Amino acid sequence: MSPFVFLLVPVVIIVLASLVLWVRGRQPTNMHSGITGFQREMEALSPSPQTRKPRRFESDGTSRPTRRGPDA
Repeated sequence: MSPFVFLLVPVVIIVLASLVLWVRGRQPTNMHSGITGFQREMEALSPSPQTRKPRRFESDGTSRPTRRGPDA
């Protein structure tokens, strides 16, 4: 086995493994994937329904500001 073949085998294995990882990890580029990606970002930015506090209203229908602390 010549030294050239000895060095060529690992290089070929590394190139093939790099190509497989690149193909598996790249982002899809079609229209549907762009829409679903945008929807995922919007859901991540929106507040979750469990953390929302109900608004308090006065008896006349106007909203009352909530106190945030001793400085408010």
